[in-house]
Amino acid sequence: MARVDIIIVSFNTRDLLRACLASVRAHAPGAHAIVVDNASHDGSADMVVTDFPEATLVRSAENLGFGVTCTRSEASSSAYAPP
Repeated sequence: MARVDIIIVSFNTRDLLRACLASVRAHAPGAHAIVVDNASHDGSADMVVTDFPEATLVRSAENLGFGVTCTRSEASSSAYAPP
């Protein structure tokens, strides 16, 4: 079976992120969530660690923007296979 990684880029979206990860947990139990936090200051990253230990958290020291973060997050995915 193919592995599915779901990459979620987050910046100060703790409540939305919690709902998103709960949905992944409930509806895609075989998927692996990778959360890339773009230097949030609302407790998003700590919430992931506490409430969703099965997710991989990548903390960025600065907000690099969505595109750069998506590109860099591929390194955290074991499902990614370059062309």
